[in-house]
Amino acid sequence: PGSSEDKGAEAAEAALHTALVLRKIA
Repeated sequence: PGSSEDKGAEAAEAALHTALVLRKIA
């Protein structure tokens, strides 16, 4: 657990979620 790949996937998922939320608000 805590591998760089997991961290990268988590960051990508968070970025995608943020983008979707911002699009919804905009």
